[in-house]
Amino acid sequence: MTAIREAEVEKVALDLLEQLGGQTALGADISHGGSAPERDDYSQVILDERLRDTLGRLNPHLPKEALDDAARKLTGPEGSFLEYRNREFHRMLIEGVTVEYSPLGSLVLP
Repeated sequence: MTAIREAEVEKVALDLLEQLGGQTALGADISHGGSAPERDDYSQVILDERLRDTLGRLNPHLPKEALDDAARKLTGPEGSFLEYRNREFHRMLIEGVTVEYSPLGSLVLP
């Protein structure tokens, strides 16, 4: 039986993501000490700027406040147990995130 290495699985996944139009980058490059840092430290697992850019690209009709709300919901699913939070996160990725906003924006009345 041939052992499958993690690097091989990672390469297949990255190739598939690129074929689907996704952007990939080396972890060392986007880490806090890399050539194009996108995170403050290794504990930051969500690349906030990429997430917000993607939400905006997928939902160009939504105002910034609605996109910020969607990002907050995606990065902080509620629940006491990790398993529940993971399921909720997966559900949001598959079904979408519900946000409320006013198409008129904020109104200031005299």
